[in-house]
Amino acid sequence: YKHEEYKILCKEILYFESNARKVTIYTQNGEHYTFNGKLSEIEQKMSDGKIPFLRVHQSYLVNIIWLDQGQK
Repeated sequence: YKHEEYKILCKEILYFESNARKVTIYTQNGEHYTFNGKLSEIEQKMSDGKIPFLRVHQSYLVNIIWLDQGQK
């Protein structure tokens, strides 16, 4: 964001939302961060990690861990 790099723990991410080449990250604590990018590139990068993410729609990539906790 503004030529700065930020890091967010994957376990804190609820989901990614894509809209017109802008990706927004929604986190557990209610914050959100927007940057330019493609959801398909994020999906590919996240597939190598320990936290599973699921593409539930062309515009949403969801952290499966939070899906499981929401149903309990």
